[in-house]
Amino acid sequence: MKNRFDMLENNINEEVTLYKELENLYKEKQEILINKKSEVLADVDSRILKVLESIKSLVEKRQEITASISGKVMTLSEVVDESRKIDLRQSKRFDDKKDEINTLVKTLIELDAINTELTKHGIKVTNKIMQMILNNINIPTNAYDQKGKMVDKGEINISSIVEEV
Repeated sequence: MKNRFDMLENNINEEVTLYKELENLYKEKQEILINKKSEVLADVDSRILKVLESIKSLVEKRQEITASISGKVMTLSEVVDESRKIDLRQSKRFDDKKDEINTLVKTLIELDAINTELTKHGIKVTNKIMQMILNNINIPTNAYDQKGKMVDKGEINISSIVEEV
């Protein structure tokens, strides 16, 4: 039984490490969004997805370990209570990790909300710029005939100002 709790503790320590890495990536993403460095955004997003997949695997492993201890998937609070029966020091470490994970998750939720708002704002700005560009494009309406085919005037328009010869 003690061996399973040791495995569980190692698993939870790895989870905490990944949550911290995820927090750093979310902060990096926030800086990218603020500084409009869209060329590196995809790289950060792919690294975030990799960390999330790793966390998912560790959570599944933790569930398997806790199920092997008690016959059911236990919450971290239940792990703390159950481990008190075996090792008080380890139980305290589990309690500390539970608090650390809860704090990290709250921080990640806040960072994700901020990043989502920054992304929405970026999209609005981009849409406004595109609308301004589209509103300022002058499409020559006399460049097409009644059948929708382009009329060739034999002129080459190199500039927006056409000089008469």
